[in-house]
Amino acid sequence: MKKLLSKFSLLFCVLLLISCSGGGDDDSVDSPADYIDLYLSDTELFIGQSVVLSAFSSSGQNITSTTDFYINSNKIPSNTYNFTSTGTFNVSAKYNGLTSETKTVDVYPTPIEFKKNVWVEDFTGAWCRWCPRVSWAIDLLKEQDADVIFLGVHNRDQMDLGQVERTLSQFFGINSWPYAHINRQARWSNNVNNLSQVTNEIGKKAYSSVAMESSIDGRTVSVKVKLHMGYAYENIRLGLYLLEDGLVYNQINSTPYYPEITRQGVWSDGSVDVIAFGFIHNDVLRHTFSNIFGDVVSGNNVGHDKVYTKEFQYSIPPNMKLENLKLVAFAADYEDRYIINSRESKIGETQDFEPID
Repeated sequence: MKKLLSKFSLLFCVLLLISCSGGGDDDSVDSPADYIDLYLSDTELFIGQSVVLSAFSSSGQNITSTTDFYINSNKIPSNTYNFTSTGTFNVSAKYNGLTSETKTVDVYPTPIEFKKNVWVEDFTGAWCRWCPRVSWAIDLLKEQDADVIFLGVHNRDQMDLGQVERTLSQFFGINSWPYAHINRQARWSNNVNNLSQVTNEIGKKAYSSVAMESSIDGRTVSVKVKLHMGYAYENIRLGLYLLEDGLVYNQINSTPYYPEITRQGVWSDGSVDVIAFGFIHNDVLRHTFSNIFGDVVSGNNVGHDKVYTKEFQYSIPPNMKLENLKLVAFAADYEDRYIINSRESKIGETQDFEPID
């Protein structure tokens, strides 16, 4: 996916200051040039945004004010141009009989904005003595009824999905527990005392939205996931997970949290530890309908204002309680795999896309 949202490099900012600073932009005497260099403030824009052009001679002289600039071979009146239509535009410059290399600007439709749900992923294990501090912080966030999707990925315990967890941990470089991250982009640190790292992400916008429609027949669940793209993505990922609440397994606990169920306990091998007995594990990842990072959507299926639909089906094994299951769908970046937007749904629910508040 082309990265549009961080626009101006330091070099371009310097060029803008130079080109807009008034008299003295150029050296007082033009020196001979063997060639000219053309600089663009950006090469990817939305309709209504402008590009600022600058030119320098082969000797490094700023010749912007005495250079003619062209968009699609049409001379423009200044070194700033506002785009009012989409497409790929050729940009060039001429100075004292010299013509610059032609560069291109891609202009996209104005993105459609959607409500964004924050994704919090907790890498944990029943053996991990400090992991309950993350689940405690998650419980505090749930009390705020925030727009946050929670997901527990277990390692080396009864809830471990094996290669699924290994693949995620390896890709994101996770080799210590507890580990929680936000939108698969930033580590959530000092969790209980740092709820704001999550809540500060609430209310932000996304350029895609997901919605689910599901049904169950016996123990077979069928899910239709829809992805509405508000941006001209070249590639995007669409994923679907099954989570389960209410799984009860003892949890080693060296934190001050959950004191009502924590006490010294003896394991079958005779070792003694501090254990949270009957610990309730929620939001546990139990099945991946799609690729763990999301199935790739590309080609004619992607584009501005397009809706892509994919159907999934799964036979729920008898060890899962139907009443405790829920679905989580997500859109993710194609290359870096971070979460663009996500959504939770009960089985049997029909959803619409979520417009921005």
